[in-house]
Amino acid sequence: MGLGSQSLLKTVKARLALRVSGSRGFERVVPVALIKKGEDILAYPVFTRSGSISVLTYADGFIRVPEDVWVLEENSLVDVYPLSEHLTLPNLVVIGSHDYLLEALIHKAARDCHKKILCVGSLTGLLSVGRGEADIAGTHLLDEQTMEYNTPYIKRLGLANKVVLVRGYYREVGLIVPKGNPKEIKGLEDLLRGDVFFINRTRGSGTRTLVDLKLKELARKIGVPFRSLVKRIKGYTLEARTHTGVAAAISQGRADVGVGIKHAAKLYDLDFILLTREVFDIAINRDSLKNRCVAKVLSALRGDALEELLRVFSGYVKHEKTGDVVLSEH
Repeated sequence: MGLGSQSLLKTVKARLALRVSGSRGFERVVPVALIKKGEDILAYPVFTRSGSISVLTYADGFIRVPEDVWVLEENSLVDVYPLSEHLTLPNLVVIGSHDYLLEALIHKAARDCHKKILCVGSLTGLLSVGRGEADIAGTHLLDEQTMEYNTPYIKRLGLANKVVLVRGYYREVGLIVPKGNPKEIKGLEDLLRGDVFFINRTRGSGTRTLVDLKLKELARKIGVPFRSLVKRIKGYTLEARTHTGVAAAISQGRADVGVGIKHAAKLYDLDFILLTREVFDIAINRDSLKNRCVAKVLSALRGDALEELLRVFSGYVKHEKTGDVVLSEH
């Protein structure tokens, strides 16, 4: 996946990794991260709030979507305008679910590796690993039929011979509300109240999958169709891409409640109401097992580095099978 340092002058030709929408009547500038796949350079859109300085952490350049273009489709050839004249493409690419502990573990274990970490959700992460665009993806997709995490999705997507799944750890997931819980929110049924504004997660993320499963349970309990129920939830269509995005929205008063992990609530000094404990796994491209940076991350997951981080990060618990390979088919 990696490439050494090279000088990139003017624009860089790249394949667009994800579909990008235009803005009617306006030219849209979209930040992108660049990664190497075979002989191609891929441009991954970096989606952040407008004006967010955090984009500089992830982006290597930007693309322009002309005002008369409605959509740039996945795999379109685009011109990337680099943010720097000299660019080092990563030798460790992580694309998947947002997770504070995994990011800390990667930075701790692979200090000498040039890393690119993109939070695009579990489903896109699995697909990226399966296609060989990413080395690693964090994933926590709960299957509605089996109530098993991740493995059914990998098999259903036809990735079982391309992806190795390593057991990660447990995360506490719940409702994040303002300090003191001024609206006295107790559970998901309170999302149906007229005075409660919700912030959701993006479709394809593990948290959104969990939210919808829980809301389907609630719909069955009160005897209404799922679609009718979600129409009653103010903010159901408002989406945040990360746990940080959910916590920030609540901290800033833009929402009353969202679903996220406990550590996000702690970071923003918010209250947390536990809903469940989920399994967060590490999906690895089979060929990337030979990558020394991936090997370092796996060693850290199975060793003292994880134990040290678990004492610092709230709402994380070691799994009885942490570090074990739970799916590997040739």
